[in-house]
Amino acid sequence: MASSGQLLADGNETLGPPGIAIAQGTGTIMAGTGLGEQPGEINISIPAGASVEQVLLYWEGLDTAAGDSTAVVNDRTVEGIRIGGPTKWGGSNFSTTYRADITALGLVAPGENTLIIDDLAFSKIANGAGVLVIVDDGGVKTDIMLRDGNDVAYKYWSDSLNSTVPQTFTFGSAAAQRTGKLSMAVSSISGTVSTGEFRPSAIDLTVAGGTLTFNNILDSVDGQEWDTVVLPVIIPAGATSLTAQLFSEDRLGLGGNPASMSWSTAVLTLDPPTRPLIELCTLVTLAPDMVTGFSDADAIAGDGCDRFAQGIPVGIAGAVDGTYQLVVRNTGAERLVDVVIDSPDFDLANVAIPASCGSLEPGESCVIAVDEPNAAFLGLNQPNVCPVRGDVSKMASVQGRGEISGLSVSDDDPAVVRCVTEPHISIIKEVRLNGGQFVDANTPAAGPVGQLGADAEYRFTVRNDGTEALVNPRITDAALGLADVDIGVARLAPGDSVVLGQTSSGYSALYASGRCDTIGVHLNTAKVTARGELSDTPVEAEDPAYISCEKPQIELLKQVSIDGVNFFDADAAGDADVPVGIVGLTDASYRFIVKNIGSELLRSVRVRDETLGIDVVIEDLASGETRIIDAGVSGFGALYQPGRCDGEPGNKANVARVDAQGAVTGAAVSDENPANVRCITGPAIQLLKQVSLDGKQQWLDADTAEAGPVAVLGADAYYRLLVRNIGDENLTNLVINDPTLQIRDVTIADLPAGAELVLTAGDNRFARLHAQGRCDAVGAKLNVAAVKGKGAVTGVAVSDDDPAYINCEAPVSCALSVDKTCVVKAAEPEGKLCTASISATTLRYTGPSIANAIVKFIGKDGGEAVYSGVNLESKVSLLTMPSENGYTVDAGVGEKLGSKMTITINGREEIIHTSCSAAYSAGRPAPLDSGTPYPANSEKGDPSPNWEVVNFRQKDDIVMVEPPRIDTAADSCTVPHQGADVVFRYKVRNTGSTSLDLASVLDDKLGQMLPSATTLAAGETTIVKSSPVFINHTVTNTVVATGSVAGNAGASCAASDAVTVTREAAPVKSCEDGKPVELVFEYTGQSCEASPANDQDGKFSCSGSPNASKPVRVIAESATASPAGETIGVGGFVTVTANGKFDSQTDFSIVQGGKTVQSISVHLSCSKALNVGDRFGSLILRTFKPGEGGKGGKGGKGGKGDDKHKYDKKHDDKKSKRDDKPSKHDDKQHGDKKSKHEGKESKRDSKKSKHDDKPSKHDERKQGR
Repeated sequence: MASSGQLLADGNETLGPPGIAIAQGTGTIMAGTGLGEQPGEINISIPAGASVEQVLLYWEGLDTAAGDSTAVVNDRTVEGIRIGGPTKWGGSNFSTTYRADITALGLVAPGENTLIIDDLAFSKIANGAGVLVIVDDGGVKTDIMLRDGNDVAYKYWSDSLNSTVPQTFTFGSAAAQRTGKLSMAVSSISGTVSTGEFRPSAIDLTVAGGTLTFNNILDSVDGQEWDTVVLPVIIPAGATSLTAQLFSEDRLGLGGNPASMSWSTAVLTLDPPTRPLIELCTLVTLAPDMVTGFSDADAIAGDGCDRFAQGIPVGIAGAVDGTYQLVVRNTGAERLVDVVIDSPDFDLANVAIPASCGSLEPGESCVIAVDEPNAAFLGLNQPNVCPVRGDVSKMASVQGRGEISGLSVSDDDPAVVRCVTEPHISIIKEVRLNGGQFVDANTPAAGPVGQLGADAEYRFTVRNDGTEALVNPRITDAALGLADVDIGVARLAPGDSVVLGQTSSGYSALYASGRCDTIGVHLNTAKVTARGELSDTPVEAEDPAYISCEKPQIELLKQVSIDGVNFFDADAAGDADVPVGIVGLTDASYRFIVKNIGSELLRSVRVRDETLGIDVVIEDLASGETRIIDAGVSGFGALYQPGRCDGEPGNKANVARVDAQGAVTGAAVSDENPANVRCITGPAIQLLKQVSLDGKQQWLDADTAEAGPVAVLGADAYYRLLVRNIGDENLTNLVINDPTLQIRDVTIADLPAGAELVLTAGDNRFARLHAQGRCDAVGAKLNVAAVKGKGAVTGVAVSDDDPAYINCEAPVSCALSVDKTCVVKAAEPEGKLCTASISATTLRYTGPSIANAIVKFIGKDGGEAVYSGVNLESKVSLLTMPSENGYTVDAGVGEKLGSKMTITINGREEIIHTSCSAAYSAGRPAPLDSGTPYPANSEKGDPSPNWEVVNFRQKDDIVMVEPPRIDTAADSCTVPHQGADVVFRYKVRNTGSTSLDLASVLDDKLGQMLPSATTLAAGETTIVKSSPVFINHTVTNTVVATGSVAGNAGASCAASDAVTVTREAAPVKSCEDGKPVELVFEYTGQSCEASPANDQDGKFSCSGSPNASKPVRVIAESATASPAGETIGVGGFVTVTANGKFDSQTDFSIVQGGKTVQSISVHLSCSKALNVGDRFGSLILRTFKPGEGGKGGKGGKGGKGDDKHKYDKKHDDKKSKRDDKPSKHDDKQHGDKKSKHEGKESKRDSKKSKHDDKPSKHDERKQGR
């Protein structure tokens, strides 16, 4: 957190006017929170409908400096300005107050608001924070007077710090008393930081010479260390100022330690001066009870009287009394006195309001009724208020005086009664059918009767039978389609009438063609409406008209049953209720239900069914009567039909008919109805199983392997099942099985006759119809699905199954892998030469591999061993056995094999020389004897192509063992710093499933490695090797092997691999290797203090410090530093070369911008410690190059050019030695090494001595690091 350096003149050890513009509004709201623990929460409520004009955030705390100028409010960072402080507090702390205008953040709005205050950093405490909100509710703007800053006080502090500065707010005087509020934010009153105990305090408010004191109301009411105080104030008339002051005092003598405090904010808001106001509402009612129905009977809108019922009452002239009521209300903010009523209309002359009301407080109402004890108000009862037709208006007025202001106020209000004569209207509706007589058919019995389809004609007679003329008379008859149609006259005088018929304009609908559209009674009602011409009173009347319509009708229902109990309509062959019977096993029973559904008696009722041979006339049928006829009724025995399903299967239908005649109308009526029976032979089912490779198309009915699709190994298979009901009976209890797909006893829906159901893997129950990896082996794959169920009617079981084949083949694909490895060829081992006669030896086979071989070993003077049925693997097989004491052949301790040993492999002889006159060395090929038959023409000492010496025991019991082998293959290799021969091996494998033509094994550095194209069977591997390659640098080789499917060059593939050969770093050198002739330093930019504790016994010195961000030049005294004349930065290197040799004390200068910024002196004669990694000021020693000779030798005398010459010579020597390997080998075989070896081995203690020297060598290396 940062502290603002800005200070506005708001108040420092006092409060003052703010240094910012303050918004106008109708009021202020303040709230706060203590921040003894953060975060703190400020909850503030803004009235609905008010607008937020300005939001100011204050915070205060104690710190050794100015404290924190930033706060986090609802996760928003707010930058404040310092408006007071730092002010000296107790100890080393200071109080500081900050303010921020956060209006633009939009964090406060109408309704409930929560502000989370956090991240205030004060070293002692952040005491708290408060928010001041200026709002505007649309009312009268108020005076807003703000003081803020930082004013601290504690009774026992000295000078100005023991009390606050009084704050005086000035304002204009007013004729009346005013009210307002004083809001203040005060901190550090009480809390854990303020001792945690109650701390007394006092607040004085002085106005108009009087002082009001508030004791001990500050007590961290918003949380520890913060108070928001809102005090009501009353400003007397004429007052022009208010003074507020806070005190650190115990005025009540409670004995507590007076509060220390920090006063940050005070804001005074004053309401506008009060004005007296009065309101009068004159109400009237025409109700006989003189109590109910009062209304504000005037045309004045928008006044306070609108809270009462509105409307002008209407009375009949000469027949109504009026009752009035007066309601007086104080609508101002000042008490009203001397309130009087004046109204000549009610015989009131400045009459005081009733004593029960007295003076009127603001908002108080006084209701004056006719029953008031004061007889003067009896005039509110007005008998015969409507003497004549027209409006009667009564007026009253009220007057009063403000008790404080002395101002007079008044109001008046009228009440109107509308006097009218009495309106009335009537209508007569008449009707006739088919040209008959008009009838006033107010009841069904009085209405005319007609046949179905008859026309009706109506007429209306409208009459004004009231005492007032009527206007705008209109008729509505919804049934006839008439809606608010005028009667042709705009005004209907009392006693006048109008007759309307179908020919009248707008009334053609009075002739209703086909009005008898249904049987029964029909009603429609006409309604007439109008309004009184003077009274505007609505009037209406209505009149009904009934007609009755008849028609003879009959209904026939034919039903059928095959069990004699359950009957069905079975009207259509495809209906679900058609009974199903079995051919040859089913009887049928029919019945007729005949019903008179018309309005008159039916006669000559004749029932017929030609299929059943029925033709019978039954008795008359009354309206609404139903008759049920079955086989038991005389003449209807044929309704029972045995063997109804005999013969062919299918639907059996027959139709019955009934005819009759209306007894009144004579009209003929008839109806007919069929009945069906379905005859079936029984259930049958078919299952078709199909297979597809993609589940989308080409579904095959693969009943045989030849018909099945062909897929490659690993492919999925999709199946679907088509279940068909091929019988004529519905199937139920259907179950599917396919054991191979693990679908077992899955129930499917019932299947209607002729229906088909297709089942796929999309149905979760049949998800296994998608057989993943179905082609798991080469060959034909078969699985069989089965379905079983039974007939829904007969219960007969049915089943079917169907197979599906899929043929799986191996995919034709090309795939190969290549594994490239490297072998660092070890330097030719020195070997272990024999020095005495050999008594036993172990040999390794190095010739071509031979299976199931017989190998014999026979020494000239002793030792014999035979190995039968052995597999000889080149450079791997060691032939040993326990009987030979773990050797290949053993003549015995103290004995000897002799000068030569004969070795026979499957009968072919080879003789090796086993005396020390030829170099017999562990770790080298065995030497051949000059008399060996194989290889022909060999000389003594030539290397054997088949056998290599692993170890041997001499007659003197000394054992020689080959040195360890290091030339093993790896994915990456490391060569010595001086370089070595490396052989690369390429292992290529056919990873596909078909034979592969390998075309190339191409090394990006060495070229083509494959001698010739070759064919690899599936899974077969071939290995090729490179010739030895001398490598003395880090390099990465990549090989790419390519091939194609045998006989299919278009199906090709490739694989690659890479090997990295890394050159070892040069060995670390030190003074142990000679005095330095060249040193490499790394520049770090550090000061002398970064140097190590080892100061070379006081020989090292350093002074100064470079600027690490700028480059430097490094200058070495009496030596050459490169790069010469160029600058380097941090991490750069400088090479320092001795001019013959280094001075014992060499000085270095670090030059920056032409000026030496660091001087370093280092002892370089090796008489003091000097190692790679030593730090000297801004330089670290990274490389040490010695001269020839060890410590104290002649190191340092050779120059840099001499060293390079020596390196080139060594490189040439090494190359020459590689090229001369055969002659070198010959030299070794001729005993040069042997004599050297004998010299080493002649003493048993030579090894021990060499071993004892190792610790000192280790110590040397350790010192070198």
